[in-house]
Amino acid sequence: MTLQDLARELDRLGSGARIGVAENIYDALFPAGDSPADAQDACYLFASSQGCAVQFAPETRTIWFAKKTTRIKQKTIPSADPLSMLGRWLRRDASLATALAANSKSRR
Repeated sequence: MTLQDLARELDRLGSGARIGVAENIYDALFPAGDSPADAQDACYLFASSQGCAVQFAPETRTIWFAKKTTRIKQKTIPSADPLSMLGRWLRRDASLATALAANSKSRR
């Protein structure tokens, strides 16, 4: 397995899904270099570039790559009732309320 192979597999994962890589494959993909921390840093950078998080599971000698979930923030839609919208606008801008009141009095 190459990094390109792993990248393709990670690209196919759905949000929240994960794939395990055996420790011997991990060692081949991310050589330790000067220290084991170098390999972990390289692994974290690679996983992040693929939209994944990494979890090391020494008890099973597996490294898990989990696709991060995407959360879409819902926008609140203001009430479509024109009177309630006008009320909100008037409360926000007292000077506008004063001007509107003065305008309505002058028309009477």
